[in-house]
Amino acid sequence: IEAACGPETVIATNTSTLSLDELADGLTRPERLVGLHFFNPAQRMPLVEVIYSDQTDPSVTATAMSLAKSIGKTPVLVRNREGFLVNRLFVPYLNEAFWLLQDGADPTAIDAAMTEFGFAMGPLTLIDMAGIDILAFTDAVLQDAYPHHGGSCPIVAGLVEAGQLGQKTGSGVYRYEPGDYTRYDSPAARSIIERVQQAEAVSPREIDAEEITDRLVLRMVSEAFYILSEQIAQRESDIDAATVLGIGFPVFRGGVLKYARDLGLNTVIDRLEALAARFGERFEPCELLQKMKGT
Repeated sequence: IEAACGPETVIATNTSTLSLDELADGLTRPERLVGLHFFNPAQRMPLVEVIYSDQTDPSVTATAMSLAKSIGKTPVLVRNREGFLVNRLFVPYLNEAFWLLQDGADPTAIDAAMTEFGFAMGPLTLIDMAGIDILAFTDAVLQDAYPHHGGSCPIVAGLVEAGQLGQKTGSGVYRYEPGDYTRYDSPAARSIIERVQQAEAVSPREIDAEEITDRLVLRMVSEAFYILSEQIAQRESDIDAATVLGIGFPVFRGGVLKYARDLGLNTVIDRLEALAARFGERFEPCELLQKMKGT
């Protein structure tokens, strides 16, 4: 692309996960590369992540911000790091839904808890629409970059290996009839879940809506504070805007960090520490959040 462009041409990528530093490798003018991450469906979703690296020229970043505004989008400025802002928050949320499946939660109960919380659809319905293979690829990138995520749920790999990728293959977490996107119980998915439970020596248990909600939402809250501590976003309100406009976090809750502050940071930290004691490091509050206890 660079060879076909004039010397002042801005080169933008819509990647949702890959590092700009890697994409810029080999460019003679890496300062012209910027991320313009639109969300699907692009004609309807208002958010655009404008991603800059240490090499990106400020005038290039400003051009990208101006372009996004000129076409009626809401740009949020994000510093380059794998997953950027939205996917870095959202992939752990989606992955946690599969950990809940492994622990014994019913998929319809997981989705119902999130629609009750205020999302337009539950995480398992959403990932069946997007493609479980997409989650597996994105999560692999993030697991390498962020060891505190604590590994991927093996149910995801099991579904991908079996070709159960979601609506596009007729079966994922749920089963679908041709031309019908109604969610039906999937015996194939249940078989994979049971096989993983046996392999991991997990005894399925009843999981109530409160635990489902805490585990899913607090995964995002925890990661949002990591993002804040690493200065991936400039301010808390940027993270809140991105979660509302990019992933459909309930508008009336104001965004993921507004929700955390309304809940009370002491309460958030206590719940995360209790979850970390049960489920591991993926729930450990970051140093910044721990320092905010009592504020």
